[in-house]
Amino acid sequence: MAEAIEKSRLWSEAALSGLVLGVIPIVCTLPGTLLGNGDGAAAAMGMTALSMILWVVKVFGCMYAMAYFMKRLCTKYSGVDNQTTFRFGVITALLSALIVAGYSLLNMTLHPEKVTDALEMIESVYGSLMDSNTREAMEGMSGDLPRISFFTNLLYCFLYGTVLSSILSRSIPKKDIFSQDDKE
Repeated sequence: MAEAIEKSRLWSEAALSGLVLGVIPIVCTLPGTLLGNGDGAAAAMGMTALSMILWVVKVFGCMYAMAYFMKRLCTKYSGVDNQTTFRFGVITALLSALIVAGYSLLNMTLHPEKVTDALEMIESVYGSLMDSNTREAMEGMSGDLPRISFFTNLLYCFLYGTVLSSILSRSIPKKDIFSQDDKE
């Protein structure tokens, strides 16, 4: 028989699942980080295709992993309802968002040339539309870009995980409309 879940158990279960959910996007972005864009048009197209495939794997892998961990929580502990699975999903989303945002900050801090490359690309594409004030603001922002990226990734990943856990928690655990436990 499964045991009832306590608040501390919920956090420890969410920490483990948050770690796994945080590692999935990191593993999917590592090939692009390690290999770069390559030389030549064919290599760039190959890296773009690989990046798109890994993006799909990342999105659906995170969805599948969140559903798996929510279902595992329901089978491991008794008395888990939809509210508990939602709370579990939000905690998992917060912890995995911290891991992904921390990796992003570390990556941008260790590889500052990527920040300057990104800013140069933006300037080459939109340079004709920018005035001198915009260029100065963009140059001044380059030092703050890792921190901006950290908080942007943290917010994005947390909101994505919260919306996902809201959607999944409506059907996990399955409700039995004919059970006597739900009737008053």
